[in-house]
Amino acid sequence: MKFLIPIDFSDNSKHALNYAVHLADKIRAEVLLYHFVNIPIYSSDIPVVIPPEAELKEGALLRLKEIRNEYRKKYPSVTIDCDVQAAINFPEDAIVREEDSCKANLVIMGTKGSGHGTANFLGSNTATIVENSSCPVLAIPDEAPIDLPVKIAVAVNYAEKDMENIQQVIELFRSMNTELTLFHIAPEKEDISHADSELEGLAERLRSQNKIQSIHVKI
Repeated sequence: MKFLIPIDFSDNSKHALNYAVHLADKIRAEVLLYHFVNIPIYSSDIPVVIPPEAELKEGALLRLKEIRNEYRKKYPSVTIDCDVQAAINFPEDAIVREEDSCKANLVIMGTKGSGHGTANFLGSNTATIVENSSCPVLAIPDEAPIDLPVKIAVAVNYAEKDMENIQQVIELFRSMNTELTLFHIAPEKEDISHADSELEGLAERLRSQNKIQSIHVKI
């Protein structure tokens, strides 16, 4: 199993790294630290000196290796590697490509959002990655404690990919014996008894398929 950890050297991303390596140590996952260097483009009549791409990458890689070495000392049983890419692109697009390239099972990244709406709640970059990622994304708020998950809630909307998404969560945390709750937010006009029956049916299929009983439902 491999975790991809985007690092921008902020306190927020380092907090997510703390969480990720602690989790990796418990479930025997590998960790890849990833930093993306966005090469700036300037449109101006005034000459602007831009460091060469190789120089930008070398500086970022040096900082990333320092972080990697620090965590290797703290968690000697965890395999920790690092990678730096540079391009004229958006960081969120680069992260999605990297997760496919390195075959990541989980992206763990910091988030510092505020207010309502997905982008405000998660932060715009994190929200974009969540929407476009091909694997689960664990967004760690900057004030979240470094505790292993004991209970996990999964929102269900009876979409085609719900079963697949829930199964990914189960596989990721199977060794930790976490308690899983499937919940559905029913619109006012929805038949609650029918929604409850649908949700319980989904939970029963998951219990049977995975031979676990710690799956609950909530409407």
